[in-house]
Amino acid sequence: MIAVENRYRSLVAEIKLAGKSENAEIAAALCRFGAVLACGFVERSIEAIILDRLMVRADPKILNFVKSHLRRGVNCNSRGIAALLGRFDSAWRKSFEEFLRDHEKEAASLDSIYSVRNNVAHGDSLNVTYHTLKNQIEDVKTIVDAVIQSTSR
Repeated sequence: MIAVENRYRSLVAEIKLAGKSENAEIAAALCRFGAVLACGFVERSIEAIILDRLMVRADPKILNFVKSHLRRGVNCNSRGIAALLGRFDSAWRKSFEEFLRDHEKEAASLDSIYSVRNNVAHGDSLNVTYHTLKNQIEDVKTIVDAVIQSTSR
């Protein structure tokens, strides 16, 4: 999906700023911000995927409801994504859960990024390194790609 790929490229460009910073405090702050952006990438990607899948099937009023519901924010950790997909189609959920069983590392990365975001939002100062975040972003992209695959059935 073009929308997902464009968002991912933007996210990677933002994360690279942390890797280029020579100031350790600024780099750490940029990494924390990158975790927040990564969660936004996941949430907006999930929204785009679901709306794309429903576009041809759902009444415009239903689409507006779904769009407003998703815009409020949904906790898109690995379990949250599975639950959300199950609300639309049990086959989507089953397919995604099968993916998760074989991709524990990617699911752990996603859950870790959400943990960082939640801690940052509550004023905690976590130390996230550029290399860890970079690897987690790649894992998160794998998760989003799995959602695309799971919902295409």
